Amino acid sequence: MYRAPPSNGQLDKLLGNIPSPNGLVLNAAQNAVFVNVTRGNCVWRVPMLPDGSPYKVGLLIQMSGGADNRTLYITESESGSILCADMPVPGQPMYSHA
Repeated sequence: MYRAPPSNGQLDKLLGNIPSPNGLVLNAAQNAVFVNVTRGNCVWRVPMLPDGSPYKVGLLIQMSGGADNRTLYITESESGSILCADMPVPGQPMYSHA
């Protein structure tokens, strides 16, 4: 995860250990970043200090598909919610869980 401060335009590396990051969003208060971690099938919460440095990075939600592989997780960007739906048939196993 990088940032480009408007003051100098240089890229600052904030986190370099995210396995297959695939999208991020700020929370409404703009003091935490949520990162989609594809390979981990999860979302990380990255709280930010006032100077823009991350601290206490942790797992927000692990999206395993449920015990029977019938739970579908969907991100809803307008409200900032993670929705889940119970499916009538199980899905295929993810490649990262094989």
